[in-house]
This record gives sequence, structure tokens and C-alpha cells, in this order.
Amino acid sequence: MTIKHCLLIAASLCASTFAHAETCNNPQTQMKMNECAGKALDQATQKINEQYKNIRSHLDEAGQLHLKNLQLQWIKSAPVKLPNMKGARSKQ
Repeated sequence: MTIKHCLLIAASLCASTFAHAETCNNPQTQMKMNECAGKALDQATQKINEQYKNIRSHLDEAGQLHLKNLQLQWIKSAPVKLPNMKGARSKQ
């Protein structure tokens, strides 16, 4: 399995997570919308992390290093620099 195949699988899972994240049916308040968005984000993050671990487990040491280097290149080239959001929202 190549890195491109692994990343395509991870991307498709990410997309399906957002499609199925509608566990809150028609929230009526901003607080509820925020809560639902937070839950969806947590679920997506968990699935992405699971897939990342799965992908890495199929790569040899050179493949893992290559993947890490690709990630670092992507981060450096990202047009928008997002702030570190860890801890930005409180869990209820």
C-alpha cells in the first residue's frame, strides 16, 4: 500500500465522518450548535488519529520518515496559519 493510497483512505474517512456528524438534529441555539460541532470535531479527530496509526503501522521506517517529512512540508506551505486550538473550547 503506497502513501498516496493510505492518505486517500484517510481523507475519505474524514469526509464520511463529517457527513455522519449530524447527531444533533436541527439544533436551535448557538450553544447547542457549538456543542454539536464540538462533538463532531472530536469524532473526526478520533477517526483521523486511528487511521493515521493504521497507515503508519503498514509503513517501514523509511516510509514513516517520508510521511513525517511530507506532513512537515505541508504545514510549512499551508496558506493559512491556524492558531493552536488545543484547549480553546471547554468540554462539558
